Amino acid sequence: MSKAYKRNRRLKSIGSMLYMLLISLLVLPLAFVMQKLWRKPSIDPSSFFGMSVNYDKAPQQTLAFIQELGVKNLLIRFRMDEISQLDDFVTWLKQFKEYDIIINLIQNPNLQHQELSHNFETILTALYPLTHRFQIGTTINRSKWGFYSVHEYLRFFRHAHKLRKKFSGIELYGPSVIDFEYHYTTQALFNPFTLRYDGCSSLLYVDRTITPENKQFGFNLIGKIDLLYSLVKLSPKTQNRILITETNWPIKGSGEYAPTSDLECVTEEDFANYMVRYYLLALGSSKVESVYWHQMIAVGFGLINPLKDFEKRSAFDAFKTMYTELHNATDIKLLQHQDYFELQYRNASHEAKLLWTNNIDVHYEVDDVVSYLTRDGKKQTATHLTLTGKPIYLMTKELT
Repeated sequence: MSKAYKRNRRLKSIGSMLYMLLISLLVLPLAFVMQKLWRKPSIDPSSFFGMSVNYDKAPQQTLAFIQELGVKNLLIRFRMDEISQLDDFVTWLKQFKEYDIIINLIQNPNLQHQELSHNFETILTALYPLTHRFQIGTTINRSKWGFYSVHEYLRFFRHAHKLRKKFSGIELYGPSVIDFEYHYTTQALFNPFTLRYDGCSSLLYVDRTITPENKQFGFNLIGKIDLLYSLVKLSPKTQNRILITETNWPIKGSGEYAPTSDLECVTEEDFANYMVRYYLLALGSSKVESVYWHQMIAVGFGLINPLKDFEKRSAFDAFKTMYTELHNATDIKLLQHQDYFELQYRNASHEAKLLWTNNIDVHYEVDDVVSYLTRDGKKQTATHLTLTGKPIYLMTKELT
């Protein structure tokens, strides 16, 4: 695209930007004041743990890795500018018929009005028999992804929204704002367009704060979720559902494959720790329906490194252990102590508590020999415990 074209698009977005400023000044303070007043919804752990996989990343090996991981909820991208590959994509997608799938339709904002409507209808006609759940667009607050204003995104979303009558029971998620930039989210949730989201999708990264417990502008991950939930509750444009459809940390040493700067890159060990802790905090908040890790197979941020003969990073076993322990859990309760965090839960075989710190060492008193699982699922016993940033599963009562 030429500089003149981009400049013209930015000039046309001025009205949208002014609207965003006004609505954010009105709504965000109200959402902040009310965020602790909302009643927490009931969250189903069986649909909470999700994983992103891609058609263009090891398509032949993906199913086997997913089966080993155990997760049943998938988010899969399809680029609208690759519609010529739709038939092949559908053939590949059919192998996941036993899974709950969200298709993320990645925008092609260069299409004209009629062509865009035609492409939406063509894609949904092909994919709707396989899933009724679609995230419309992604990363709407980054111009490199094609949108120069929220109003441009809303016009894009409206093309899919108009097809609701034809595709009965379809669910459409948006607006897919990336990072803690809730002024964009606010505009997308409080807009003059005739449309409605079936759930608020968010690309809620926290890698800039390094750990999910650290704060950005006074908000840690829990605080960001609380504020987002308050916006969702106040909005007349969405059901009261939050789906975090993308998050990760970039891995040190992955060079050009890391999606951010070196400042956000972490070791593979920290990558696994922060991933688990992100899920635990979001689950404990009781305000997030699903979290989808981005992605299972990726050089710079995946559980599996395709450049090393599909080597599984420690995060693979960490995710598998977490899913096994918690996907059917009940009585989930998150406690934030002065020096450590605790997630209590009960599953079919035992009662337990997950324990971790924000990367400090804390002595944890135990009365006798205790049994626990490491982050990666290894069984251990101990007469004393030192809690660290690496979560452990402390067994408190066997039920079988």
